Amino acid sequence: MPEVIPADTYGTDTDVNTVAVRNIMLVSKDLPDEVVYDLTKGIFDNIEDIKASHATAAKHISLENSHIGVEIPFHPGAIKYYEEQGIK
Repeated sequence: MPEVIPADTYGTDTDVNTVAVRNIMLVSKDLPDEVVYDLTKGIFDNIEDIKASHATAAKHISLENSHIGVEIPFHPGAIKYYEEQGIK
């Protein structure tokens, strides 16, 4: 997906056009549902801290768009968390 690195992010004078990829958490299908549920919940319970640590994350990471563009199956533990949050 297209992205722009704002000027001064890395000491540059101008914006830099670039490409970006989504970050996803991959886990083994053998990982217990409770563990994956807790990992997923932990990320979104602390999303404001994550956003505060990274400007691009603040712009792109949200519960509402976390599933967009993911073309692999979700772990049942993650599905449980998303369903509880009203994400289908």
